Amino acid sequence: MRNIYDQEMRDIHRDSIHMCNLAAETFQDAMEAVRRRDFTLVDRVQEKDQLIRSMRMAINERVMRMIATQHPVTVDLRRLFYLVHTADEMERISYQAAAIGRAILRTENGKVLLREDIYRMSERTSTMLERALTGSLSDDADAVRDVIKMDDEVDVLYEQIYRECITRQGDQTSRDEDVMTAVSVAQYIEHVGDHAVNWARWWLYFSGVRDYDDEVIV
Repeated sequence: MRNIYDQEMRDIHRDSIHMCNLAAETFQDAMEAVRRRDFTLVDRVQEKDQLIRSMRMAINERVMRMIATQHPVTVDLRRLFYLVHTADEMERISYQAAAIGRAILRTENGKVLLREDIYRMSERTSTMLERALTGSLSDDADAVRDVIKMDDEVDVLYEQIYRECITRQGDQTSRDEDVMTAVSVAQYIEHVGDHAVNWARWWLYFSGVRDYDDEVIV
């Protein structure tokens, strides 16, 4: 029985890592669609979003079944709850990626204002996701804390893009719908950063690290 228990713990953890990688990949695909004006990538993003939703449900069901039938010890119980929260954050990241895809489908030929600035913001956000995964897998609390600090940079980039969009709208150098699309895409990216921060905070909490800001962004 113990062998089955240990194997199930390993399997759930493996699937969680796969889901984290897939969510980051989905976000990167969405941003490549923006950069290259590639609508075919949007279809891929939507498909991956559906897959990630199914994976979240499967992980949550397996965790709940394991808790009900195996009565895991405290250390494993904390780990399982962390995996549930991680799956939730990955689903939300993929939802934001899908929203980016839907936003560019509404544009004229996939054109997005301030595309390079927006793409640079997304690269910083992708680094946050990568840092959260590698830090959590290597039990590197400092690397995970860095994810929270990096979010401030993403927020600054968002504010810069937002102000530039409002300026363009005010002097009528850009169409209102183009401005709104750019602001929406930048906001979706900011939300991805927020979910990366949540992920980092959940890991710090369930790892027993106390010296951090424990506010979780819904």
